[in-house]
Amino acid sequence: MPDAKPPDQSLHLPSLVIKNFRGIDELTIPRLGRVTLLAGKNGVGKTTVLDAVRIWAYRAAARVLSDVLINRDEFVQAIDVNGEEIGTSDWEALFHGRKISVDNTILVGASGDTDNLRIRLVTLDAAEQNQLLQPQLDIFSDEQIFGLEVSFRDFRGIIPASYVQISGTPIIRRRLRPAPDRSSRSRRPSNEVLCNTLGPNIPD
Repeated sequence: MPDAKPPDQSLHLPSLVIKNFRGIDELTIPRLGRVTLLAGKNGVGKTTVLDAVRIWAYRAAARVLSDVLINRDEFVQAIDVNGEEIGTSDWEALFHGRKISVDNTILVGASGDTDNLRIRLVTLDAAEQNQLLQPQLDIFSDEQIFGLEVSFRDFRGIIPASYVQISGTPIIRRRLRPAPDRSSRSRRPSNEVLCNTLGPNIPD
């Protein structure tokens, strides 16, 4: 049997590795082509692979992460700043086994590449809270405010989670709003790969 062809380095993703993302603990596809066919029974993770590639292409932009969760109806109930109950994206659903912790990192990119996209949970310190959140938001000292740290090559950004856990009262969450003047696209990597995804229930 002849040796397998080496990955096509002219592709944005000549190979693919996914770790700790949704239903995928770890997956490696050693070689991608200009056309790659994913086949399998319903529920084995074909759409999850496409979601991971889309997140990689857009460098984990907050809008894309939210789209992935909205399309899967992944919400949690939260309390907004007016005291009203609302549904908000459930960031835990991005992580394999819904195990979101500082030790569990999502990784998507080319196999063997040290510059892959990484997403992990971080606790925001006071400086990051002031930078990322509206200063008039009432934040108490017993609240743990989390964010998703996104790193790709020399870029590092933090997406503030849309809810926080309050110590002692785990079912109460407070709605957080990013500071509008501090979340511009200029803060994102400039090398996004524009793509369109066609998934289930979309006309061919």
